[in-house]
Amino acid sequence: MAARSVIALVSVAEVVATELADHLERRGHDVHQARQPWEAESLLSGKGIDVVVVGDSLSQAEGRDLLRRYGGQGGGGEGGPDFILICRPADLVDKVLALELGAADVIESPLNVRELAARVGGLLSRRGRGTQELIVLENATVDLKSAMVMH
Repeated sequence: MAARSVIALVSVAEVVATELADHLERRGHDVHQARQPWEAESLLSGKGIDVVVVGDSLSQAEGRDLLRRYGGQGGGGEGGPDFILICRPADLVDKVLALELGAADVIESPLNVRELAARVGGLLSRRGRGTQELIVLENATVDLKSAMVMH
């Protein structure tokens, strides 16, 4: 069976994180969550994370610090995961700074979970780790490639 893509949600609002995690898991990804900065450090210091979504619950400075240490080298390389930062509206300076530091994408809150999931999928495709061939049913998802039924 092919390895599943690993997505880390860092300080994403609980309501959004729950819906996004469910959405991504149903599409064949493993999702890990870190609510606090120290949890994020532990999660990101390990290998194997493909995409990190940093929520606006974390201060912009803390989000940029995580990006400096663990990201900015993604883009399909071996250096680290791709980062998507969620920022508050009208934080143009923060958006530009995050992109200059190497964030793959910046999205404003409030956000649409399906749009964010599509952005994650796009990054994974560029990394060569696109979604498996999935059929989403009412109560289950079938991965045709690995012949696996997920919840």
